[in-house]
Amino acid sequence: MELRLKKDVAKGKEKKTIAESIKKAEESVEAMKVARKNMLKYNSSFAEGLQVQR
Repeated sequence: MELRLKKDVAKGKEKKTIAESIKKAEESVEAMKVARKNMLKYNSSFAEGLQVQR
């Protein structure tokens, strides 16, 4: 959020740099969402596998 506010005030090269930082942060968030979803699936499968073994 702070980067978006700074982007509105910034000019020229600084504005471009901030825009790139925002884009990279958004990409990182998307990657983390995918990783979280995969981990939840793994945990669910693992827990189910433990119950079957008992």
